[in-house]
Amino acid sequence: LISINPDDLSAKFLSKANGLSEIGIENIHHDPFNDQLIILYDNSNIDLIRDQEVVTVSNVKNNTSIPGDKKLYHVFFSNERKSYISAGFGIVEFDPESLIFGATIFTGVKTNEAIEFKNRLYALTEEGLYSVNLGENRIINDFSQWILYGPERGLPSLYNASASLLWEDDLMIATDETLYRSSDGLTFRAFYEVRDPAASISFLKTFSDGLAVGLKGNNFSRILLLDSTGDVLKMEDQCPSQVNGAVEDINGTVWYADDFNDIKYSTDIGGPCKRLNYNSPYFIGVGEISIDKDKVLVASGGVSENFNYLFSREGYYVLERDQWLNFNEFLDPRIRDLNLLSINRIIGHPLEDKIYAGSYWAGMAEYDSENNTFTLYNKSNSTLRGAIGDEARERVSALAFDHDLNLWVAAYGAPKPLNVFTKDGLWYSFSTDGLNSLIDLAIDKNGFLWAPVYGNAGGLIVYDPGDNVEDGADDRIRLFNRSNSELTTNSVNTVEVDRDGVVWAGTSEGPVLFDCGEDVFDLSCNGLRRKVQEDSIAAFLLADQDILSVAFDGANRKWFGTRNGIFVQSPDGIASVERFNTSTSPLFDNHIISLAYRPTNGEMMIGTSQGLMGYQTATSPPEAIHKKDRVVVFPNPVEPGYDGIIAIRGLVENARVKITDINGFLVFETRALGGTATWNGRDVNNQRVSSGVYLVFSSEEGTFDSPDAFATKLLILR
Repeated sequence: LISINPDDLSAKFLSKANGLSEIGIENIHHDPFNDQLIILYDNSNIDLIRDQEVVTVSNVKNNTSIPGDKKLYHVFFSNERKSYISAGFGIVEFDPESLIFGATIFTGVKTNEAIEFKNRLYALTEEGLYSVNLGENRIINDFSQWILYGPERGLPSLYNASASLLWEDDLMIATDETLYRSSDGLTFRAFYEVRDPAASISFLKTFSDGLAVGLKGNNFSRILLLDSTGDVLKMEDQCPSQVNGAVEDINGTVWYADDFNDIKYSTDIGGPCKRLNYNSPYFIGVGEISIDKDKVLVASGGVSENFNYLFSREGYYVLERDQWLNFNEFLDPRIRDLNLLSINRIIGHPLEDKIYAGSYWAGMAEYDSENNTFTLYNKSNSTLRGAIGDEARERVSALAFDHDLNLWVAAYGAPKPLNVFTKDGLWYSFSTDGLNSLIDLAIDKNGFLWAPVYGNAGGLIVYDPGDNVEDGADDRIRLFNRSNSELTTNSVNTVEVDRDGVVWAGTSEGPVLFDCGEDVFDLSCNGLRRKVQEDSIAAFLLADQDILSVAFDGANRKWFGTRNGIFVQSPDGIASVERFNTSTSPLFDNHIISLAYRPTNGEMMIGTSQGLMGYQTATSPPEAIHKKDRVVVFPNPVEPGYDGIIAIRGLVENARVKITDINGFLVFETRALGGTATWNGRDVNNQRVSSGVYLVFSSEEGTFDSPDAFATKLLILR
């Protein structure tokens, strides 16, 4: 949710990560009687923002007795104690002050809106306009008592009642093609007819100098400002692309709700169109996430789970110095000219300022940031080839750099799916013994390539490119599957190498690790499934989970992304550390597509099916013993009102950390996870410490005369 100050256009942001209960906002409404904002979500949850506090109402969401469509679409406010919420199942009364629900009217048809006028309640449905008299002591939740308005009332016989409004003491009702007006709520007359047969009315809104009517067609949108006779005063067709709504603020500025990107506004209907955009990815789509030095690279995706085309045009996003840069055909015509659809893989060059984006349609693009140039590699200038039976499309499905700075590229379904783009700019391709559906790549400390093979007959291959990367004569390949290894399924989704060089394969039946080093081609190397204790019963680690992504944080803890959220395990995988899902955390969605650890700040980047998130976890320790300029305590000072975590970063791995008051009395003691220690600002008795200066000591050995010992001060203000 974006809140924009109309005077200086400054913005504030609220999301599930910092206050909202859900994602997927269906609609927002201002309650003029109680001065609060009501948010309707597409999963039937409700949030109210009142006095900077978010209050969640989940009665409809949690009501399992409501049949059919429970989605909430609209709120009409009758007074400070009564409103009507329209839903797929009908209408429900709601007291926005006490948050108590009243009568429920099951209409049996989707109700777009409800409105009250002259002591009658109206339901705008896909079957037309229904009405009931509120003054006859009727039980309004008996929908059989409601009247359907048709030709006898001046309305059509078949129509969708889509929008309503109270304007100039009259009731306005819109169908897709015509706007009707009524003074008594019983009979209607046509007020304005849409002249373009390809357009329909999308919304109604009262403006200071007229009635705004939104029109929406397949390839256009416009807003008409009508006077009291139905004549067009002004028209706006520059700002809206596919308009869903508009509102006029206290300064007369018009703001547009639109299917297309950017926040659009104009100083008046028909005035110059202006745009606002914010520091964020351009879309919510997420494919692979990759860390390039301190940059975060995010492919937008565009490939289905069974590796079919989705024809995505969303490009990729780059986070650099806390700023998002977006690369897509809407912002850069070069990407459109290269036809770079479905960018699902991305990686940065380890030394040079170059980004490689894998398209599941057109090959691999190289972006040279220094020169701002794109180079496309496909069948015309590389060894990349199309899939067998679909030779026209080079489907890049994985990217990985080896230790010699050669870039390995998997071309899904190609006759020779394993390709290498050498550091000298030469291309070579290799067969993988008919195992052509490679979907991921990881390179271990020995330079061996690991690649899952898609499908029930797939598995996991390990490939040794030999001493000469250009010559395939000395190459070796081995296939692990359920018949010759600890894999219990051939469905392997991903593979990663942890900080100790152990290979972790994520399968549809949990993780399997391979810790054979150079002996991986020895038949005695079969992999290993970790045994854990679940409710005091021995079991295999996450054997009931479909592992979609794997990552390792600064403490080498294992992060497993699944269809049921994230499981964080100890470095050896045995002990459970954290469990994140939509019920226990701000996760947008339980479907975790990708994970990537950002060592410079200890952030785990999380790609869900509903967007990108970050979680602050353990940082990587510095390569050398820490120095004063490498250790950071944040926040410092701790301002009044702050009750969050205080982080000490840049420590040696697993350092012992002690915090004392200025007199040397011990307040807190812990060990760092990786290179980060955290403190909640409370003492050993779990009491918040008082204002003052505190001393922070750290050392790997626990003795502070060792060369890695470090001390600093922390100021806390209460």
